[in-house]
Amino acid sequence: MHKVVNVGIVVVSLVAASAASAQDIPQAYTYLDRNKDGQITQAEFTLNKPATFKAMDANKDGQVTREEATANYSKSAAPNDPMIEKRVGWVMKCDTNGDGFVTLEEWVNDSIADFKKKDKNADGVITGADFS
Repeated sequence: MHKVVNVGIVVVSLVAASAASAQDIPQAYTYLDRNKDGQITQAEFTLNKPATFKAMDANKDGQVTREEATANYSKSAAPNDPMIEKRVGWVMKCDTNGDGFVTLEEWVNDSIADFKKKDKNADGVITGADFS
């Protein structure tokens, strides 16, 4: 009887630990979990960055200016939408050397830094536990 109780405690503990580690990723981030395994890797997190950059770089010179970012985000927004300037600000904060434009390297590096910040336990993946 004593052994059965101990095994039961171990099983309950393992199930509880599993449930805690399998917390859902917030809805706003689920699209990044490409393989739907409940965690986001750095590769998944940064996968669309080159395509997004290419779409913003209207003149295809390898640099995104404030004007290009504004034009890009204005296409899918209502006139005077305050989110346009907010998104443009997110793009321009990637200009780490202050030269007035963002390169693909700066764009991707910012995303990698954002991934590392969100991966609170530094285990190389973002899971629901990183948001709690």
